Amino acid sequence: MARAVVPRPMTLSVEVYRQIAKDYKIQHGIDIRINGGDDNPILQQAQREWLQEETKDLQGDETEISNALRQLTIKSQTVGLALGQAAQTIIDLMPQAVAPIAFLRPSLEKRVTGVTTGPSHMAGFIITQKLVIGIARDEPEIYGAAAICPSLRYAETNLSSFILEPKKEVAAQTDSNSCGSLAISLLKELLKKNAHQLLHDCLIISKAEHKDPSQDPIVDQFLPSPQSLRYSQSTLFIKVARAIVAGMEPEVDVHHRGQTYRVRTLTGLQGLGAPMTMVDGRQADVSDFRARWLQQFDEVAMPARRAMQSGPEDGGRNLYLNHVVHRHARRFKLAGGALV
Repeated sequence: MARAVVPRPMTLSVEVYRQIAKDYKIQHGIDIRINGGDDNPILQQAQREWLQEETKDLQGDETEISNALRQLTIKSQTVGLALGQAAQTIIDLMPQAVAPIAFLRPSLEKRVTGVTTGPSHMAGFIITQKLVIGIARDEPEIYGAAAICPSLRYAETNLSSFILEPKKEVAAQTDSNSCGSLAISLLKELLKKNAHQLLHDCLIISKAEHKDPSQDPIVDQFLPSPQSLRYSQSTLFIKVARAIVAGMEPEVDVHHRGQTYRVRTLTGLQGLGAPMTMVDGRQADVSDFRARWLQQFDEVAMPARRAMQSGPEDGGRNLYLNHVVHRHARRFKLAGGALV
């Protein structure tokens, strides 16, 4: 196999993803909201409160104060959502989600201080009227929202819970600068064509019957579509996902980089009585789901991903997402933007 060319690492700004979101809305009819949208009252209140606090100690003559106030007003627009505000925004958006809403929250300082401009961490969610899904990895907004409103359903993409031994955290992202492109690409993939992949190629596995009721919140498991898995930087994440679906025994072994992981399968979860539904709440036909999922995985998604493999699968890097980041940067430049 020819080695894929490795483009240099790149961190993009929130402005880039705002432009990409607009493009996706035009191309695919997807509702992507950053910080809940420009008309988010929680965001507006956060910006007002920040501005009020910053203007308390303004000093100088009338011209100096006027100029300082003008600059602070501009800067206030960079304030985003803190963790609790993001959780409340998610809950407030749910009644509006007649069609699924894609939600991106940029944040700084360990996801506490939000921003709307510049480089930042980017968390991604899908919001429906009955369910909130964290689509990349564990996100604290999910837990915050579940604590505020425990009657609603929440799910996250965390395949770590399927690995029985040795314990291993496994997520789609492996670097520190591709979260924005990963999140927005997953949202696009799952929601395009009237959310076809979300509704037909994803699975919700309930943890409610296998958790101490004194513990809360209950956050279910989201098994993503095979097409969306091609964006994953982690080969182990992909191997575990396939083993979960394909395994006909309750537990199977996954081999990766000299390590063997024991993984619980859908078959095993069925034996434990774990409820499995489609995203819209329909009872899942697991046999039919398995056949369709594996066909898409083996025949469509993985050939595209393997074409972007640099070096051996267990030792090299997969550059699919890296090239997506650079494609996003080029699209923004063509639109007349500037990278930060």
